[in-house]
Amino acid sequence: MEVKIYDTKLKETDKTVKLNDSIWTKPMNADLVSQAVLVYQSNLRQATASAKGKGEVSGGGKKPWKQKGTGRARHGSTRSPLWVGGGVTFSPSGRTWTKRMNRKMKLAALGCVLSARLKGEDLMFVDTTNLDRSELTNSRETYVVVTSSNEVVLALRNLANVTVVRDSELNAYNSMQGKRLLIDTDSVEGIEARFNRILK
Repeated sequence: MEVKIYDTKLKETDKTVKLNDSIWTKPMNADLVSQAVLVYQSNLRQATASAKGKGEVSGGGKKPWKQKGTGRARHGSTRSPLWVGGGVTFSPSGRTWTKRMNRKMKLAALGCVLSARLKGEDLMFVDTTNLDRSELTNSRETYVVVTSSNEVVLALRNLANVTVVRDSELNAYNSMQGKRLLIDTDSVEGIEARFNRILK
């Protein structure tokens, strides 16, 4: 399959890029894509909530007073949750939200999203050889630019309406972001190579 290439002003050119049909024409699998997005979002969460239990706080090694004869309630440690400065009962312990998904499923989900966006005509292949930021800067639309070029990353990373993604880091989640997905023609080979390693 061959598709048109656009210039950096997003105008159609006479050039085309050849795509692997097995990658760019996948049928949509909504359940798989949903699972891939859930895994990615879950892995963004930080396990920051944490408190020390009775056995983790410092001090409290000595019994505060003898067991009998004082008239006060019996205690074995000042680190009990009953005491100020003591441990927390059923304390949160930095729960991890990490989820896993095998590479073949991740790539299959990515292929579904790329194929859907290409079919919906909001995915464009762009030649960034002579990059012109003005078209993206003046636009009210949001863009995700996929590239393998450090120069393109440096040129676009400070634009408010543009998210730059390296081709090696493209996934189902970030490929769904933005009104338009712009893929640098130099990145096509790298993206397809990731699939080819699995297909072999």
